[in-house]
Amino acid sequence: MVHYNWLFIMGAAILILAGCTAKKMLTKKPVNNADTAASTTLLIPEQKDATKSAGVCDEASMPQRIFFEFDSYRLEEKARNNLKNLGKLMLGCPRIKIVIGGHCDERGSAEYNLALGQKRADFARNYLLNLGIDSNRIRTMSFGEEMPLMSGSGEKERSKNRRDELAIDG
Repeated sequence: MVHYNWLFIMGAAILILAGCTAKKMLTKKPVNNADTAASTTLLIPEQKDATKSAGVCDEASMPQRIFFEFDSYRLEEKARNNLKNLGKLMLGCPRIKIVIGGHCDERGSAEYNLALGQKRADFARNYLLNLGIDSNRIRTMSFGEEMPLMSGSGEKERSKNRRDELAIDG
């Protein structure tokens, strides 16, 4: 009887571990807006041009991130070009849904950075909506300063932390 209990516990542990490795998990809990239902890992390989997929839904060609100036949510030209490429990919692949995570450097209060991260994500979302992407295909969330891309307090590190992460949702 003891052996059956041990086998049951081991089987349950294997199923739990298999489930954990099958889906990616965040190390920190995001602050979600009203459209957000579940967390998503924000890592997608980056390539330069989404149009290279030649009509095939090549999710790997999706831009990974866009960057912002200090204390700003204005989209610079490079960010707009990356979002245009993402829009082309999404228009050609109606099954793709994305999540946009807004991030900040460590300057400012936690509350301010959460709000700024949300503005950054929402601004990118609105840009994609203006390109014709359906609103139910884009979620946004803010991580504020909680998930820096680079550690350090120099301008090089801070500039990499002021970003939106773009990822497939699901």
